[in-house]
Amino acid sequence: MRLILLLIIFLILICLLRKKNIQEDFVDANFKLCEKNDCKCLKLQTAPDGTCVKYDVSNTPLVPRYENKKIYQTYVVRNNQYPKKKKSNILIFVGVRMRNRENKYERLPKMIQSFEKKEYGRYSENKECHFFYEVFETANNILEVLDGDKPFLKWLVLDAENTGRDKDIMNSYKLDREKSPAIYMYNETSQEIQTFNIDKDADRCKILQDLIIFIADGDCGLISYLNHLQDPFLGMKFYHDSKNNKWIPDKKKGIRIMENGTDLCKLIDYKDLTPNFKCKN
Repeated sequence: MRLILLLIIFLILICLLRKKNIQEDFVDANFKLCEKNDCKCLKLQTAPDGTCVKYDVSNTPLVPRYENKKIYQTYVVRNNQYPKKKKSNILIFVGVRMRNRENKYERLPKMIQSFEKKEYGRYSENKECHFFYEVFETANNILEVLDGDKPFLKWLVLDAENTGRDKDIMNSYKLDREKSPAIYMYNETSQEIQTFNIDKDADRCKILQDLIIFIADGDCGLISYLNHLQDPFLGMKFYHDSKNNKWIPDKKKGIRIMENGTDLCKLIDYKDLTPNFKCKN
């Protein structure tokens, strides 16, 4: 009983103290009072960070062209050079049990074809082969952004198990029909062929990065430009310094040139490159 009585007294004291601390505002004036951040009411300009300032905010700087971009992350390959053209190169993928989803409907009568939902795209019925083909396809999709009147890089897909035209082409390029999946770079001018070292223990991100480096083959400009498309966080976006009315390059945020980036998992650093690259920072 005493405990309940003490509790009631305690609650009454709390209520009395709260009532004592409550103060009613009394403001009366014959003019409009402005809030601190109500710039319009204060007849001031609003800076991008919401601060009220007396000056006219300077215009946002134009995004610098690729060749004029400043470099802040020195470990990233970024020499602002454009990629060299690859007119004589063919990137070749050799797989097994390669299929084209669209082709399987061509054998059906036309009336039946009209009722079938067509599927497009190449694939391999071999799980391992299809995994590496997807990496090959992604690399080519990335490089399509560099296409002009002609493809930036020509590509060719072959099936090592076929005995028809695939066999003839593989024989002409002197490709090993017992080795698949495999990726090659063939130079039509020199007739030299390079073999991509497929690391089957690596994850997809690493294989894709290594394939892009293999395709670049010492061209620092290609790596630099792909980094620019993937993650241009080097002076592409600006934040406003309201104290000095200046726009400053943001080193952590940028403007993505491609809507979804290049599908590379990270920027390519100088340490990722092979010895045939002689990039100058």
